[in-house]
Amino acid sequence: PGVDDQLSALSRIFARGMGGTDLFASDCSCRGVVHSYRLAHETGQGLIVRDVLTALSARTSANNPFVAQREKKVSLLTGTTVTPKERIEALQALVMLARHLEHRSVVIALLDQPSASTWAGYPFTEAIDLQSSCLPASLQKEVCPDGLRLKLPVLLFHGNAAVRDAVQGVLLNYFQVESLTVVINDPAQWPVTFQYCVTCLGVASASLREAAVKAAPVLTRHKEWREVGIFMEDYTKAVILVLDDMEKQVAVHTEALARSFRGMAIRLCDPGSKRPVPQSVRDATKMLVPMLLQYIETYKHAQGLCLSILKEVITNANGTDLLAPYLPELVPLLIEGLTALEDPRLAYSQFHAESSYGVTTSQFEAARAQVSKSSVSSDLLRQLVKLVTAESMSEVAPRLRSMVNRGTGSNSRVGACEWIVMVAMERPTSIQPAAAGMLLRAAAHGLLDGSAVVRTAAASAFGAVAKLVENKDLDTVVVERLLHRPPSFATDNAARNDYRASLGKAVWEVLRLCSGRLGPEVETAIAGKAFVFRSSSEKRVSEPWSHAWDEIAPTASRGVDRYLPVIVPELTECFRESSSRDEKMDAAKAVDYLCLQIPKVSSLPKPRADNSHLTEVHESMRVAINGMPLFDGSSKLAAALCRLTGARFEVEEGATPEEKHMDVLRSDWELVRHFCVKGTAVDKAAALEGVNVMCVAAGWWPAQHHLWEVVFEALPEVKEEQKPTEDSEEEEVPTDRGDRKRKGRRTVNEETLVEHTMVLCEGCFKALPAAEDSNEVQASWGQYMALWVRECKIATPPSRLLLLRSLKRALSHRSAVWATAKAMNAGVGQLALAIVVDPASGRVRRAAWDFLADVAATEGISADPAWMPKDWSQKLEPHDREELGEKFERVVKWVGVEL
Repeated sequence: PGVDDQLSALSRIFARGMGGTDLFASDCSCRGVVHSYRLAHETGQGLIVRDVLTALSARTSANNPFVAQREKKVSLLTGTTVTPKERIEALQALVMLARHLEHRSVVIALLDQPSASTWAGYPFTEAIDLQSSCLPASLQKEVCPDGLRLKLPVLLFHGNAAVRDAVQGVLLNYFQVESLTVVINDPAQWPVTFQYCVTCLGVASASLREAAVKAAPVLTRHKEWREVGIFMEDYTKAVILVLDDMEKQVAVHTEALARSFRGMAIRLCDPGSKRPVPQSVRDATKMLVPMLLQYIETYKHAQGLCLSILKEVITNANGTDLLAPYLPELVPLLIEGLTALEDPRLAYSQFHAESSYGVTTSQFEAARAQVSKSSVSSDLLRQLVKLVTAESMSEVAPRLRSMVNRGTGSNSRVGACEWIVMVAMERPTSIQPAAAGMLLRAAAHGLLDGSAVVRTAAASAFGAVAKLVENKDLDTVVVERLLHRPPSFATDNAARNDYRASLGKAVWEVLRLCSGRLGPEVETAIAGKAFVFRSSSEKRVSEPWSHAWDEIAPTASRGVDRYLPVIVPELTECFRESSSRDEKMDAAKAVDYLCLQIPKVSSLPKPRADNSHLTEVHESMRVAINGMPLFDGSSKLAAALCRLTGARFEVEEGATPEEKHMDVLRSDWELVRHFCVKGTAVDKAAALEGVNVMCVAAGWWPAQHHLWEVVFEALPEVKEEQKPTEDSEEEEVPTDRGDRKRKGRRTVNEETLVEHTMVLCEGCFKALPAAEDSNEVQASWGQYMALWVRECKIATPPSRLLLLRSLKRALSHRSAVWATAKAMNAGVGQLALAIVVDPASGRVRRAAWDFLADVAATEGISADPAWMPKDWSQKLEPHDREELGEKFERVVKWVGVEL
């Protein structure tokens, strides 16, 4: 006991000296501790170890930039460079290592190992040999038992050089292990060493984690599944966690560990060309694939590594059923990865797409979906299609349905729909009827999604799966999911058009891919919607529905003949229940198209006034127009009503309508009358054109005084051109090209209005009483001539050409009236003769010569030489006389002038 007390006191002195700044004293103290341990009894040895660990743990070194650091000393004999601070850190690392190995006495074995020292010269070795081991063989096994031998190889990769040297000395001097290869190649020793390495990957000490990160690639090189299989679960988790290590000394080595782990995982799961697939490969895949799928979802930092491994595993498994059991987990996770792995900044940018990038939100969302198609997850999904079987698809189908209906992010929902399309196209036999019905309903639900890009993808999925289900199931889904009323989100025109565009694409795909499989009731229901929606002003809506209509109806007239009973309710619903002006205008276009086909429909012979279908549409349009305010394009509804009225009450040429139908015609005239005199020139022209169609078809014309009130109100007089004064400046207001103002002349759109007005007047003349001298005829003719002269004076050459042709047609109807309207004849004659010498347009001049030649040939119409403009003969074009020939001579003779 006295010796132990003295040795304990000495060891405390040596322990303090080990942590000193004097290197010679520190080295001698280390050797003194080892000798003290050798001489002490068992109780004293424990006290010595305790004192050493306590003293070294409490020792610190200055690490402050404001504290002077001792310069490194270089031995002249060995060239070794060392500082007190490095010495203290090395000793503390040995202490930490001993505590981690849970055998504190091993610190004595580590201190007993020879190492490079400054004190290696002859005088020092004679006084105290620091390069030789002090412990006898009996104590060597006590301080470092055999149980530690298989853990020490991992510590050969320690970041501290002194620790590595000490561990290497223990292995060499105590256990005669000269190379790490001995441990790696020994099947009895390697499992223990690798298990310790896996444990070190998760310890709190950064230096031990660093050693394990560097040791793992060496220990696992060329190892097979039978060797690493029992450790693979723990090793995989440890690798995933250490990849996100915050310590810099560990993080710099994790890249090599990740490459090693990736290569090993791919190698273990690669069946190669071996058939059947080896059991070891199946076992490795069974363990690794579920873990990788779990870690993709749990650890964001490991997503790239896990996805790259899965990509190679899936590629290598092509042609086998290796991954078939894992499709229910693989496919949903990869589909969700399309959204989860996306840059989160894109979601924020989408909200500001229009203000920041000048694109709409829908366009930005479509671009995001397009980019996701080139991601790693998308590539893996495409490769998994080849592995789909009937059994695996039955398990995947419920998950796909859930993802299409409630998937997070539009990319996930689009990805689910596109994967369904790929499976249906490449592996149609793998989709059983039950799964097909489930997917068909999911795709139909996707058509109601709030995102336009999702609805488009769902439409493709619906069309692809539709051909795989039974006819009755297809009919049920089409009627229940597609042909019902629009969803709740389609409350405005944009959302409604988005829905109808996707719906039209789906219906067109169904008709194209399932031709002849739909029941007659379903085709009839589709036809009613297709006829209305094909007239939409939105091209993305009208185009697919036009294709759908063409699939159902070989010709338009046959389609109307067959499906008129279902077309009428669709039109009626638009006019009676819709609050959208655009929707009513589109329905009016559909009515115009219907009116064009009515004469060709064999089931709608004349008279059609009592046809229930036409009557129903007619009444619904009257309700919609009655009290409707004016807006741009509103006259299209009035024009459509007039055309439908004309088609309904059409009579043979020269006949008059029945008395009971007169009230309806008058009522419709009163409804559309204000559309003819208010609004833009385009609107008024459309309304007047519709009125003309109605009157010609029905053989009915409104009262003359009412008609001329409408005509002159629709065509107000144009103010004469005024020259601007010096104090006033003309302000130009940019307008549409057709509405561009030209001083003293009408706009292009107003000239179109003039054309339709004159056509309406011509029809009115044709319907007047036969007596040419009646007051009504004379009054109407006077109004017409006054209007013609006024408009012809300010008309452009193209418009004058139309006016001359109109006057020529009017003359053919009422030639005798010229004889009783001499005052008006003079104005017309003078203007016409002025036109024939106008060099502005050759076509207009020739039309004027033709008109005057016809007038000259009419009996009872005389002319006056005073009508000819001054110097008219000098203004004639030289070639006019040659080209006109007899007509020229006739006009000159009729006027009574000489050349």
